[in-house]
Amino acid sequence: MDIADFRQFLIVYNAITEKCFSSCITHFKYRNTDDDEKQCINLCTMKMINANNRFMHQFTENGPLADKQIQQAFLSPGTNTANPPTQ
Repeated sequence: MDIADFRQFLIVYNAITEKCFSSCITHFKYRNTDDDEKQCINLCTMKMINANNRFMHQFTENGPLADKQIQQAFLSPGTNTANPPTQ
């Protein structure tokens, strides 16, 4: 895993952590999480991880096709070929 991949992983991890924490931790009366909070955290993280996996699957399947379509549209007559799209 290179630095860019690791950085992206940390961004996703932090976003999931922040979202699930703000949604599931409802009080700070006790040091430990109660059963409802634990269940909420488990469901939230699984939901976020599954959604991320589905997104990445679709992206890896459709990304190259979308790139090809963008390049074809750019190279079609009547377009400016001096500045091709970049990622």
